[in-house]
Amino acid sequence: MPRKRYAAALTALALLSFASYSCQRIFTTSLAPFLARDGYTIPSNLSVADAAYLLSQSQGDPALAAALVTPLYNAASAATPGTAAYNEAAMLLAQAVTESSGIGPAITTLAVFSMITSPTAQEIADATNAILAVSLNALEISALALIEANPPSDYTPAMAYTAAAALVAQALSTVGVTDINGLTGPQEIALAGNLDYLLAIDFITLAGSLGGDGGLGDQLGQFLDDLTP
Repeated sequence: MPRKRYAAALTALALLSFASYSCQRIFTTSLAPFLARDGYTIPSNLSVADAAYLLSQSQGDPALAAALVTPLYNAASAATPGTAAYNEAAMLLAQAVTESSGIGPAITTLAVFSMITSPTAQEIADATNAILAVSLNALEISALALIEANPPSDYTPAMAYTAAAALVAQALSTVGVTDINGLTGPQEIALAGNLDYLLAIDFITLAGSLGGDGGLGDQLGQFLDDLTP
């Protein structure tokens, strides 16, 4: 695969996510005044109802979302897939992981980058840095694996594409990419075997099975082709 096409693949995925999510919570960063503080101590057995309330008030704050991943993962893991309890916990977990990862700002940056016909070195660097700023810890990746294996009943294609974008960003960072416009041969080989990357492909497949492509089917097809080393 021509290395320069990775940038096109990433921006296509970003647009698929952006098309359905641009007006939603992952792109907000302000906090309700009573939640505006640097850190959060959230008990691991926090109820799903309390976690839902905190997420509804956080307006996308990544620190609070990160603190809610553990109790929501515990709740989803303890529930039986297909039940109302699982569906509620898993949907909130998906939201918490998305907001914690920082993928929202990265998608916004890539959506803008995709409109540039001949990007400068600085614009490529800015897009690369936006991708590499995305972060998923081990528990958040486990949470995404749980959701991919047992998607909650209200899970949408846009949510699956957004999860895929976060996982691709994590994989690119892990294999040492410093320029999305020019992966090296060893980086391509490492990416092809990276577990986060493979889970991202599973999420893209899941999005298709859920019946949507964000209205950008041609770009999705190109994305799938481009992300096959």
